[in-house]
Amino acid sequence: MIPAENYLTAGVSYNYKAHRDMWYGHPQQLVNYWVPVFPVVGENVMSMYTDYFDRPVKNGSNAYDYDEWVANHRFAAADKTTKDDRPHPLPLEEIDPRGEIRIAGDAGDVMMFSSNHLHASAPNTSGVTRFSYDLRTINIDDVLSGRGPRNVDSGATGTTLGDFLRVSDLEPLRAEQFAGAAG
Repeated sequence: MIPAENYLTAGVSYNYKAHRDMWYGHPQQLVNYWVPVFPVVGENVMSMYTDYFDRPVKNGSNAYDYDEWVANHRFAAADKTTKDDRPHPLPLEEIDPRGEIRIAGDAGDVMMFSSNHLHASAPNTSGVTRFSYDLRTINIDDVLSGRGPRNVDSGATGTTLGDFLRVSDLEPLRAEQFAGAAG
């Protein structure tokens, strides 16, 4: 949920600055599925920066540890209503907006993108709250073999792999089973 007109931009409605999901400890093989609940327009959707897929961005991911985030910051989102001072891996350089695109669509449309795509929450100036949900998937064989986009700039430590459930039996993955995997 991204409320309109800067009503709530912290915590559970944090307006994410430009980032790659890999900066947050997601694997290179992650595929995102982003789905609006109601129609979206350019003024309340995500910004995708198409010129940066293989282009490094100076960023703060070297100071980001996913395990530390879970232990100390993840569940604090509900208390952050005016300012989000949790440690986010932010860009340390200006992002060139010339390659920015915003994909509008109808309720239920699905936008798929890689953990390597640079993206952000566009400021919601539409006058309408944006409701959306997202799903994330990985292919275990891709993770184990190191297939996926090249890591161009993420220095994050820790991993979200333990948050994923195996489709066949809904059992959580064990992050340690991927230790030493190529990537």
